[in-house]
Amino acid sequence: MPTRRPMRRTGVKAAPPPKAGFSARAVFAGLVFAFIFAVVAFLAWSLLFSLTSLPDQYMTYAAYGTSFIAVLLGGRLATIRAGGAGLLNGGIVGLAYALLLGALAALITTSPLSLGLAGLTRPLVDVLAGIIGGIMGNNG
Repeated sequence: MPTRRPMRRTGVKAAPPPKAGFSARAVFAGLVFAFIFAVVAFLAWSLLFSLTSLPDQYMTYAAYGTSFIAVLLGGRLATIRAGGAGLLNGGIVGLAYALLLGALAALITTSPLSLGLAGLTRPLVDVLAGIIGGIMGNNG
């Protein structure tokens, strides 16, 4: 039986993997995905509420839950596309989603924006959902 020779080292070291950071492209892709997911889900919810006898009091819960899941998935997608930095990329997706949704609401409604605790709950939940999605994207 022939003896095995030890492997020779060539002296060339492999380059370390690039450090992931903020990626505007990845954040934009996550944000677009979140909005498309939310629009499709809101259309499905509106059909469900109009065709069934579900009480209207559940609409708020459906809206918050849909937005949370949309931002969670958008933050996850952004982190996967960026190759890491889930807290940063996912959090920015959540913040951008909250800002764009707030701007859209300000254009559509005539009521003034609420800057109290109730007005800050939704953006904070969106940012938190993006961060959680970003952490999930780091692992997936």
